[in-house]
Order: sequence, then C-alpha cells, then structure tokens
Amino acid sequence: MLSLLNKAKFLLSGNILFAFSQWLILIFISHFSDNQAVGAYTYALALVTPVFMLTNLQLRPIVVAEFNLNSNFNYKSYFALRFYSIFLAILVSFLLSFLSSSNVWKVVLLLGCIKALEAISDIIYAYYNAQGKTKLISLSLTIKSLALILVFGSLLYFYNLLNIGLIGIILIYVLTLLLIDFRNIGLNKKYFYLNVVDFKNIIILALPLGISVMLVALQSNIPRFFLEKFFNLEYVGVFSVFYYFIIVGGIVINSICQFISPRFSILFKENKMHELSKLTMQAWGMAGFLGISGLIVSITLGGFFVNLLYGPHYLIWIDILNIVMFAGLFTYLSVVNGYLMTSLGLIKIQLPLFLFLTIFTLVLCWILIPAYGLLGAAWATVASSAAQFILSTLILYRNMVRKVDA
Repeated sequence: MLSLLNKAKFLLSGNILFAFSQWLILIFISHFSDNQAVGAYTYALALVTPVFMLTNLQLRPIVVAEFNLNSNFNYKSYFALRFYSIFLAILVSFLLSFLSSSNVWKVVLLLGCIKALEAISDIIYAYYNAQGKTKLISLSLTIKSLALILVFGSLLYFYNLLNIGLIGIILIYVLTLLLIDFRNIGLNKKYFYLNVVDFKNIIILALPLGISVMLVALQSNIPRFFLEKFFNLEYVGVFSVFYYFIIVGGIVINSICQFISPRFSILFKENKMHELSKLTMQAWGMAGFLGISGLIVSITLGGFFVNLLYGPHYLIWIDILNIVMFAGLFTYLSVVNGYLMTSLGLIKIQLPLFLFLTIFTLVLCWILIPAYGLLGAAWATVASSAAQFILSTLILYRNMVRKVDA
C-alpha cells in the first residue's frame, strides 16, 4: 500500500492541493459572505456538474485505456471533441438555472465557465497520465491552486461578492492554460480539427460512460435539489459543507486510481487475474482506511473542525456530519470499482447500473427529505452509496470470474 502511494505521490500531491483550494472556496464564502451565498454556490455547482460530466464523456480514463490498448489512438480528436463540447455544456447549464426558484443564473454562468476551463485541463492531464508524466499534472495543479487561494480569498475579503471571486478564478484558469498546459502539449491548429468520423467513434464508445458519470453526479446532488425545493438555499449550503469532507477524501482515492488505472487495463489484457485481484484489494484497502479514518475523526473531532473552518453556526447540525461521513466509506470503495470497471472495458453495463441508482436515490429523497430535512438527506446518501458499492462489486466479480474461466 505504501509503495503504491509513493509511486502516485506527484499526482496525489497536486490533486490534494487542488481539492484543498476548492475546499477553501467554501470556507472563504462562509467567513466573508453569508449562508445564502454558500447555498447559492453549492446549488449552482449541483446544477452545473452533471451537465459537464455528460458532455465531458469521462474521456480521461478512456484516453488512458486507449493509449495502452489501441495502436490507432489519436489524441488530437479527443482534445477537439472536448473543446467543442464545453460550449454546449455552458449553454445547457445556463438554461437549467432558470428552472430553479432561486435566482442563481449569474453564479451558474460563471461556474459554467470555470468548469469549461477545468474540462480543457482535464483532457490535457489525460495525455500526461497515459504517458506517465504525472509531474506535469502536479505542476499545473499546484500553481493553479496556490494562485486560486490567493486571488479568490483576497477578492472575497475586500469585496464580499461571490461573483467577483468567481471571475478571479476564471482569470487564474485561463492563465494556467496559456502559460503551462497548452505549451506542454505543443498546441497547434490540428488540435481543433473537426474530424467527424473520429468524433462519432469516440462518442459511440464514450457516451454510455458519459451518461453513467452524469448519473453519478446527479445521484450525489439529488439531495441538494430536494432541499432547495422543500426548504431553502441555507439547507443546501449546510448539507454541501458537510458533504465536502467526503469530497476531500475522494480526491485522494481518485488520484491513486488515476495512477493505477493503466495497470488495471494491462493486467486484465494479459489475463493476470491474480495480480489484478491483489491490486484491487490494495486499492480497496486504501479506500476503506480513508473512509473509516474520516468517520472516526468526524465522531471525535467533527465539532472542533466545523467550528474552526465554518464557524459556530453549523454546530447545531453536527450530527448530520457523522452520518454523511459514514456514506463516505462506501463512496470511496465505489470510486475504486468505477475506475476498475472502466479499465476492464465494462462501460455499457454502467448505464443501467447508475440509472437504477439515480432512480433509487430519487425515491429515497422524495420519501425522506420532505419529512426529515437534512437528516433525511444524510441517510438517503448513505443508502445510495452503499447500494452503489454492493452492485458494482457484484458486476466486477461476475466479469472477473468469467475472464478466469475463459
């Protein structure tokens, strides 16, 4: 386990720092603005994220897998498809903002631009990831994160306006792309060529996965939509503040899985199922350790950290944090299963899986949230994440056993 962490240290360090910078955004908003701003930011994020998950088509793990498995790999087509898809995502996000009873369209538009820039960086990171150049990913994420913390924090402190801070983030992302990311891939006009045949083939390959990860994002954000509908943006902010403790741990396990996913593909291709099972158990071990550690810290020191990071206002809901962190255990284990399914080419099966989980979560939230509010949202999250881990594990077991028998 320690050797795996050591090998992934560059990717891990960059992603942890970036996650920390995203967490600081919430902390800065809670300190330098008000609870409504926290709710508006997290609710807008809940609207924007599923849209970009769909249009991004989860190309990063596919690029890594195709690079290792397919000799006809053409990275420029992946880049071009991602570039043109972000404009559609911004438009759809903007239109969806008007379906809400809350006036969040400006925040949604700004977050859409931020997510678009993140999507471009992500497809560049996919190329580095496939080639094992994780130091370049870490460099980009580190510079971006440090600048984001300084600029967003300063703008919010002096102006107390969320939108001004978000504009600052957009400028930081643009500069990082121009000065670091584009230069390291030798960007030229060929990267923007509209290759319709390649686009069609990539979309056919990736659309089931794109829909699946959109459903995953929707699944985790459904409680926010119900809280906004039946209560208010403040409740959305409270739930999101607590849920972000899970997201921070998720960045760690995602970084590890991004590093080892090429190894998943290679071992499966070479039919080394014993080694693949061993690597899977190591990843599960790290995910389980993160989840249990987070739960223990929440139970023993949760009140201290919530008061320190967000202020005493959130302490009246501290019991919700412990339930949410229990869901984190299953969430981290499910992240491992998600990367493993993609690396093994189990893409089409993910669509019915996550469609079922989304419907399951919708029903849970419809029953629990109107009656129990934040407590209902927390328990719905636990049940949903546990179901995801159990079902994805059954799918993996079935397919790995089938590979051994063949």
